[in-house]
Amino acid sequence: MTQATFPRMRLSGVHRWWLAACLVVAALAACQPAAQVEERSGNASIAAVQTAAAAYGAPDAGSGTNGVFTPVMREFDDYVVGCDNTGTCTLVGVPADHEEGMALMVSRTAGEKSQTRLSLLSNDALNPMGLRLDGKLFPDGAAWNATADGVGLNYGSDVEALLGKLSDARWLSSGKGTGHRVSLTGLKAAMLFVDDFQGRVDTPSAWIGKGNEARTPPVAAPAPILANAPASGPALGDAQAKELAMYVRRQGGAALDKAAQALGIDSCEADGDGGADDRTFPLTANDALVAVQCISGAYQGSSLLFRVNRAMKAPPVVVDLPPSPGADASSQALPALLVDPVYGSGALTSKSKGRGLGDCGDLKQWRFDGERFVLAWSARLDRCGGVTADYWPVLWRSGNADSKALEDS
Repeated sequence: MTQATFPRMRLSGVHRWWLAACLVVAALAACQPAAQVEERSGNASIAAVQTAAAAYGAPDAGSGTNGVFTPVMREFDDYVVGCDNTGTCTLVGVPADHEEGMALMVSRTAGEKSQTRLSLLSNDALNPMGLRLDGKLFPDGAAWNATADGVGLNYGSDVEALLGKLSDARWLSSGKGTGHRVSLTGLKAAMLFVDDFQGRVDTPSAWIGKGNEARTPPVAAPAPILANAPASGPALGDAQAKELAMYVRRQGGAALDKAAQALGIDSCEADGDGGADDRTFPLTANDALVAVQCISGAYQGSSLLFRVNRAMKAPPVVVDLPPSPGADASSQALPALLVDPVYGSGALTSKSKGRGLGDCGDLKQWRFDGERFVLAWSARLDRCGGVTADYWPVLWRSGNADSKALEDS
């Protein structure tokens, strides 16, 4: 699908100034001592708005023009926002290193009849009747329902009304004192960003940028249905798999050297284990995939992926993977290294962990259509805060991604 280029954010003058001020406040806060950051307000002051308006414009974002949304990811203070190719946006609020013990996730689909989901996440079971907003008992604790894992909470009532309360507060906490709590700083700016991405600004359906324009926001774009892969052929025995891996290492030396140079490492040569961490998967009746490990870490390894003839009658070829949404030119120039890749049932899945807990990182999946790999799923969260991958902001989705492979990654 060809993606169009979209204009800058459609913000009214007041909303543009306000969001620009939030961006400035976020940048300044990053340079403040911890004690000062602790006292930040969720709202930009009028003075900050006026100061910022002259120098800053609002960031570019996608809109549903011609039924296409351009994925984007941004940060506003303690909130990360990711919007995908269907127009769905996900907001995740979590302090660095999970220092407060809770996280807030909000997602909203595009279109006039959108669906909104709000979840409060924690490592410990939460008592909805004990929730406090800026230290005061929350009035509608009974509206929360336990998440599937039994420790988080989903809000089951008027999510928009709840967001209105949260966006004007500083902390949502569980129990007296600080307890487990999540910062609300940046939530309002993130909500306004979503309003604009989904084309809601100045309409009644906006969260923050409300207005009376009789304009319907763009409908959600359909998630593409990708072609199914052909049968992967017979399984590979251990001896054949090892032989193929060693063949790729011998014949793919130039590609491996190029990858090592780009990554700034000495080489992708096998260690004393003889490439025991290389992975081999059946792809078609004639070909196999070999993931040659280049980097081995404490809890994950990165590999360069090759397609090779099972009979080893042709040189192995590096698998060309499409770039990730939002990837800059410098990252696209690097070899497509996959972290602990797994292939099966036509789906190639890779999860890069930001730390050993796996509560931040990058989760991607591609589907093989018989000739090439097509992006099926991309989710990312750069802030590590106890949030599992099923709550990470999604940047790309298809209608037939392998959900089990994603869950198992």
